[in-house]
Amino acid sequence: MDDHITIRLAGPEDAELIGMAGKAVFRNMPDPEHVAGFLGRDDQPMVVAITMGQIIGMAYGTVVLHPDRPQTFQIVDVRVAKLWMRQEIGTRMVRALLTRARKLGCEGIWAATRSGNWPSTQMFRKTGGRQTQGIAAYDWDDFRID
Repeated sequence: MDDHITIRLAGPEDAELIGMAGKAVFRNMPDPEHVAGFLGRDDQPMVVAITMGQIIGMAYGTVVLHPDRPQTFQIVDVRVAKLWMRQEIGTRMVRALLTRARKLGCEGIWAATRSGNWPSTQMFRKTGGRQTQGIAAYDWDDFRID
């Protein structure tokens, strides 16, 4: 593991670095308007891995409020640039998100990943995550308003 990699909470001052990281770290090119609205929100923390002035990894999650129980936290995405994979960077970022979620008062913390995504499964296990049995996932990506 490279000791020159800093893992920290991202803030508005990181907008330009996030844009420069682009598709090497993000699924799509970051939209400056979306980035500006996202950064600095306590309820949607993003953790970044930085080395040599570049973002090489990111992880973010969101606080989920419930009317009948304490708030929870969902880890939404964890990504590391290909050249930096398999160096525990994702694991370090998840640990930072777990710490942040607890500091925000979240009692439950969860994440989902595709079945067969061995690297993510291993990363979540290394951070103490337990695989939940009997869960089915659904999406509504194709739902349209008539």
